[in-house]
Amino acid sequence: MERRPLFIFLYALAFMGTSPQDRDLADKSAESAAMYDGAAIRAANEPDTLPAPESKTRLAAELKQHVIFNDHGSPEERAVLDSIFLRMMDSPTTREIAAKFIKADAEAEVAFIEIPNSTVVTGDGREIIRGTRARTTLQETPVVGLNKLFMQYDRDTGAATLAHELLGHALERTAAGDALSDTYLFNTNEEENAKLIGWLVRIELGGKPEGETWAYLQDPDGFAEQISLLSVDYSQNLTGEEMKNPAAVYKKRLAGVEKAIEQLPKNAARYALADKWVEHFENRHKIPTASFRLIRETIDNELKDLPRQRKLLADIKTGLQDKLEYFADDKDNIFADKLARDSDSEYFKQKDLVIKRYRARLEVLARAKSLPGYSNPPPPAGRLTWDQFIELQKKDKKECPFGGLN
Repeated sequence: MERRPLFIFLYALAFMGTSPQDRDLADKSAESAAMYDGAAIRAANEPDTLPAPESKTRLAAELKQHVIFNDHGSPEERAVLDSIFLRMMDSPTTREIAAKFIKADAEAEVAFIEIPNSTVVTGDGREIIRGTRARTTLQETPVVGLNKLFMQYDRDTGAATLAHELLGHALERTAAGDALSDTYLFNTNEEENAKLIGWLVRIELGGKPEGETWAYLQDPDGFAEQISLLSVDYSQNLTGEEMKNPAAVYKKRLAGVEKAIEQLPKNAARYALADKWVEHFENRHKIPTASFRLIRETIDNELKDLPRQRKLLADIKTGLQDKLEYFADDKDNIFADKLARDSDSEYFKQKDLVIKRYRARLEVLARAKSLPGYSNPPPPAGRLTWDQFIELQKKDKKECPFGGLN
């Protein structure tokens, strides 16, 4: 998910210095916080109801009254949008949150858009989208842009992505209210909430939990930092405590992204070498080609994806440098002061409770989809894992008189 259009707008205002509007915002912030009674939050955070499948048609019809489908005049786009939307409604979590979306009188627009720097790779024998799956522009009426590649590939993931964006980010724009509209996006739970919704919907539609889901369940508290280099927005997300001192966080992340940029050529060389090892085992040791299917898939995907990673890290570096420059000078920084105050708001406390509830539900569903514990299922019989591939290399180097590839 990407929210850069709004972030660019917000930061453009911030870099302009202390304007009359900024001073007005500071004067009104305490007043608006006092007026904010959390009604939208409470409406969105009621206990589980998990509407039954028979309510799908009714809820879908009611939810459509709150959503504009922009098909750009294309019957094909409209048909696919309707298909993905209705598939999303097969999920109990979708139906639960759809009722909250309707009750909150939230609104959104949904359309397919071209998203540059996207890649189609092969995973588990099927073509999947790597890169930005969607982006939501959070204006008065949020606009959800689904990657146009979903018209051809992986539509169930498209349904989970639509839930992430529409029932996560778009609904949250209404739930946060005007008092927090310029600060709630900084908090990690805005993205965590949307991700949990998308993951739940994916599993409820019959999909396998992705690697990102397992990583989250293994370390929920550290997950935001783990994904901080996966998108420009994630790199700028902050916990409640970090919202009180953004400069220190951005400085640390900037150092991390610079190391990641330095590592890219080494990664390319490592995968190129791995490719040679595969050829070595196939040609010299006559290990069946099918054994290396997952290895080849990883090598091909990573090499294909390097240009996207290179551009992404460069964009993250630029974004962090801009934010660090802004937040490093905390004298009379009205927005930084508001960010710190809002970090302790009732909104974030209530959202934390919702996240814990979704997380508990995800744990139950994920366990049902896997072996006991949080680990990806084993590969099909006869397919080598990456760890097994590394062990083969070590053994070959030790036993081969010519030192393996040498």
